[in-house]
Amino acid sequence: MKNYLLICSGLTAKTFIKRIQNVDHKEAFYDVICERKEELEDLSNGSEAQMQFHYFDPTSAMKFVKVFDPKQHNQIFITMVKPDEARMVYKNIRSIDKKIQITMLDYWDIDLDIDSDDNLDMINSKDILSNRMLSKISQLPLYGQFVGLGKGELLEVTLPFASIYAYRHLENIRMKGWSVAGVYRKDQILVPEPHLLLRPNDSLLLFGEPNILKEVHKAISINQGIFPEPYGKNALHLIDMDGISFEQAQSQIEQSLFLHQNMKNQELFIEIFNPSDSRIFKLVRSIDVDKCHINICYEKLNIQSFMLDFVYQNDIGLIILKNYLFSKKQYKKIFLRLEKCVLSLGERPLITNKESLLLLTNNAELENISSSVFDVANQLKFKIKLYDIDPNQADKSDIIEHFEDLANIYNQKIQLQTLDKNPFRVLMKRYNFLQFALLDKNILNTSVLHILFPNLDLVPNLLDDYNQLFIPPL
Repeated sequence: MKNYLLICSGLTAKTFIKRIQNVDHKEAFYDVICERKEELEDLSNGSEAQMQFHYFDPTSAMKFVKVFDPKQHNQIFITMVKPDEARMVYKNIRSIDKKIQITMLDYWDIDLDIDSDDNLDMINSKDILSNRMLSKISQLPLYGQFVGLGKGELLEVTLPFASIYAYRHLENIRMKGWSVAGVYRKDQILVPEPHLLLRPNDSLLLFGEPNILKEVHKAISINQGIFPEPYGKNALHLIDMDGISFEQAQSQIEQSLFLHQNMKNQELFIEIFNPSDSRIFKLVRSIDVDKCHINICYEKLNIQSFMLDFVYQNDIGLIILKNYLFSKKQYKKIFLRLEKCVLSLGERPLITNKESLLLLTNNAELENISSSVFDVANQLKFKIKLYDIDPNQADKSDIIEHFEDLANIYNQKIQLQTLDKNPFRVLMKRYNFLQFALLDKNILNTSVLHILFPNLDLVPNLLDDYNQLFIPPL
């Protein structure tokens, strides 16, 4: 969840806060600083938006530092009536944090007495009002918000540093029902060509169906620490006890609880089918974990049909199940249809694992799952190893550079290792790891011939004894 700091005074500030309360339903948290309580007192209650109001003079550095936390706040908005006070607040912020993004409403063409500040966005109120008036003159061209139907088919969004779209080429981003019409970078307009690499702080002009653009905006704005989003908020663990022991079922539950307690999924649903041991009932009754819901299904159900309905109804982004279920082709076809992340639990314990790996091939889709790889590894505190398979046959410098850029963003070290030998044989010698892999049509190919003559994109199918997280490309 993002945290914003709003420093306010005057009617425009009050209107701004009202608009936030009307459109934000617990998507972010806002600290609001205002000197006079009577200005905003009627906004303090009755809104779903999460806001905390602080009433003191924001030009006081001693009081300001008690609310402003550079590690907590993502962005600051300054909407004040007096230019001297706005200038003083800006200086207080920059004395604490030189880089945090500041957006300031400027009524006065204010001079902040600075050389430059790349992280300051000045909104000139006179320019906005004059542009709105110009839009009523039919002979003049209309720019930005006044083009088209005015129903939300055009959207501008700024790319956060840890966005899942940062450092990705446009050609590797799946666009269905929307497109990138333009990219703005440091006062330059960039034509959205396929090889254009998106960078943090780029402003993207998007065109498409309004409802789709709302979801795209959410996906672009998502930062680190939110997996399984953008695929969904919740996790579903399917346990079929037909043919397995109580101890095996118990182990599965322990592993999904480990994930739930160490990751950001909102709710964990554990569905147990075909209960074959009475001890499972006692175990379920003994589990008291926040936002964890365990259900034992006594009826004979088609698990696949159940899964389809449940995933759509409960905003599931991650499906967890044992490898013997994942290996069934009918399940894999459903996973491809759902386009949700799937964790296949192997024979090695996930709880004791400390390492994750990704096999680098020439598949361009790897770029599309990279942010999720870093997000999961960071939440679980796993090391990341990248294996450059068959390095002499193809140039992988672009994808390696992409992961190195993300490593800097996420402040996470990665290890790169080259494999000249058959990767299957090399990796089988390791005891435990979590493998990241693409969820694509290659999961349907399970021929054992690939042990001897491996298609590198099919190697994950041969490592199903290990824990594997399959991620669909965005």
